[in-house]
Amino acid sequence: MSQGSHTFSVEAQDSAGNQSSAASFTWTINTTAPPTPTITSTPANPTNQTSASFSFSDSQTGVSFLCQLDSSAFTACSSPATYSGLSQGSHTFSVKARDAAGNQSAAASFTWTVDTTVPPPTITSTPANPTNQNSATFSFTDTEAGVSFLCQLDGGAFSACPSPQSYSGLSLGNHTFSVKAQDAAGNQSGAASFSWTIDTTPPPTPSITSTPSNPTKQTRASFKFSDTETGVGFLCQLDGSAFSACSSPHSYSGLSLGNHTFSVKAQDAAGNQSGAASFTWTVM
Repeated sequence: MSQGSHTFSVEAQDSAGNQSSAASFTWTINTTAPPTPTITSTPANPTNQTSASFSFSDSQTGVSFLCQLDSSAFTACSSPATYSGLSQGSHTFSVKARDAAGNQSAAASFTWTVDTTVPPPTITSTPANPTNQNSATFSFTDTEAGVSFLCQLDGGAFSACPSPQSYSGLSLGNHTFSVKAQDAAGNQSGAASFSWTIDTTPPPTPSITSTPSNPTKQTRASFKFSDTETGVGFLCQLDGSAFSACSSPHSYSGLSLGNHTFSVKAQDAAGNQSGAASFTWTVM
């Protein structure tokens, strides 16, 4: 039968040929599917929310709707349709319109990702610790692509930052730098942190505790020295040459006749150098 309205009628006729009035039934054949629905409201994509709500409508009045989440069966639903307890990962919502004749439209779909985790960053470059520099630069990365970063210095507020992140004009003492990763879903990782000390105070000038006689006929000379600050290293110099790392005792040989000057500085772990202690003597 064709699309459209049809009417069936029936009359009764007895043996004398009399006919009753007709009983009738009119119906419509409709095999045209309604328009595909429009999804008018969705969750963010990606999102860190494990619930989702969808609103939808259709341009044909009087239709009902069938909804599907992921690979489940289509079931009757109304707008808005809400889901909760969603697992991590990708999800797809689909909705069809169904008219009074049972015709179903094509499905409108929306795919989104539920993401509630992000790995913490790795700090790949830091200042020396301790250091005598009042500036600091940090580099950092994350194993998840596309993340942004939030940085914090010394317990201040976290704020958006790039890698590398630099600070200047830092005060003496202890400092802590922290960085978090934030993904497109708004998840923030735990913080990676680095603590260091800024020390610009030079150590005390060393004491030279043992020297050659002055004057002397010896072309060899040995010096002992120490410092009141523990853990320092030493830099030695002979006769205006460059200072270089040395330890106590420190010896020289093959010295020429004439005057000589030995100098020694202390250097702490932050790189600060003391004033020089010196001794001058004559080889005759």
